[in-house]
Amino acid sequence: MDLETERDTCLGAIYENGDDVTYVKKTTVDGNSAYIIGSSYYYQGDEGEQEYVVFIEGDYAYDILFTTDDLSLIQDDIDTIIYSFRVD
Repeated sequence: MDLETERDTCLGAIYENGDDVTYVKKTTVDGNSAYIIGSSYYYQGDEGEQEYVVFIEGDYAYDILFTTDDLSLIQDDIDTIIYSFRVD
């Protein structure tokens, strides 16, 4: 399992849903390399923006989805948010 494979899997799922990818950024999340994938979604007359954060830590791969509503509510930095999802 590698980060680029996880990124490509996530991109494939976005395209399969008929959504548009608006950006792919490589970054660091809590000391781990990560990709943030932004996309626009369209579902049953609803539309909005969403971001997937894709990263690997140890033996675990994470894809965390934030929708438009989530993004507007988030006040913390991404490292703090990701830390709350960590499997110890």
